[in-house]
Amino acid sequence: MKTKFSKITIPLLLLTGIFISFAFKFVNCDGYSATQKGIKTETTEYDASNNVTGKSTSEVIDSKMVGGKTLATVKSTVIDLKKNKTTESVFDVECDGTSTTVNTIKLLTDNLKKSNTLGESTASGNNPVTPNILSVGQTLPEANINISIKGEISLQSNVKMYDRKVVAMEKVTVPAGTFDCAVVTYTEDTRILFDKIKNHKVWLAKGIGAVKSEEYDKKGKLEKRTELTSITH
Repeated sequence: MKTKFSKITIPLLLLTGIFISFAFKFVNCDGYSATQKGIKTETTEYDASNNVTGKSTSEVIDSKMVGGKTLATVKSTVIDLKKNKTTESVFDVECDGTSTTVNTIKLLTDNLKKSNTLGESTASGNNPVTPNILSVGQTLPEANINISIKGEISLQSNVKMYDRKVVAMEKVTVPAGTFDCAVVTYTEDTRILFDKIKNHKVWLAKGIGAVKSEEYDKKGKLEKRTELTSITH
C-alpha cells in the first residue's frame, strides 16, 4: 500500500512544489505560462551541494479553445536520478483570459481511477491558480488539495500552498538563457502522517513559466533548486 500511495502522490508534489512552476503558455493568454502546441522545455534539478539529482521534460501536446477558454494538454516526464525512477503524466492547464490553472485535482483523480485497489479514493480541493498579470506586492490565491486513500490502509493527505506573494521583478540567467521574471514565494504544507513544511521561491517568465526555483526547509536551509536548461518551439 505504501508504494501505491507514493506513486500517486509524486505528481501532486511535483505540481505543487515547482509545478506551479511548470504552467505553460496559452494561445490567447499573455501570462506567465505557455499553451502553444509544440513548446518543449527541459529542467535540471540540483541538490544543495550542486549535484544533479533529476531531469524533467514537458511538452504542450495539444492546445484548443473550449467554452471560451484556452485548454492545453501537457505531457511531463520526471527522472529521479537518486532513485533511478521515471514518472510520466499528462495533465491539463486552463486559461480564462485573466488567470492560469493547473488541473492537479483531475490528474490525481485520473491516477486514482487507474488503480483497481484504490477505486473509492478521491481527490478534492482547489487547484493552483496564477493571475496572468503580476506585480510586486501582489498576493496570489492559496491552493488546497486533499486526497482520501481507501484500501488495505486508509490514509488522508493534504497539500496546502499559502502565503503566495510576488516579491520582486528581476532578470535571471539560467542555462536556457536570460529572462525577465516575476519572483514568487510561497509556503507548502504537506500532511500525510505528519506535517512537512517547505518554503519556495520561483522565477516566472512571461510566455514560459518557471525558469528557476528554490526549495528551503522550515529553518531556511536550501535543499534543492531547479533551472530551465532548454526550450524549443
